[in-house]
Amino acid sequence: EVKIPNYVLTGGYDAGFSIAQYVKDLKIALDCASDYEISLNVLAEAERVWVAAAATHGEDDHTKIVAHIWDSMEVEFPGR
Repeated sequence: EVKIPNYVLTGGYDAGFSIAQYVKDLKIALDCASDYEISLNVLAEAERVWVAAAATHGEDDHTKIVAHIWDSMEVEFPGR
């Protein structure tokens, strides 16, 4: 409701939280789940996508993940 129209479709990508910060938080969640022997397959797949994005866009705003996903799907999108 807020992020896509205000930060993605405008091409601004400036909501204030980096992709690298998201990766750190995902790792914390997966480590906690592992400590309790809980399998979080969907979260592990999400982490894979975010880590791939962080490899080239780590310091970019987290809203840039949309561009990364669309690029991987070879989809044209607004804000480019």
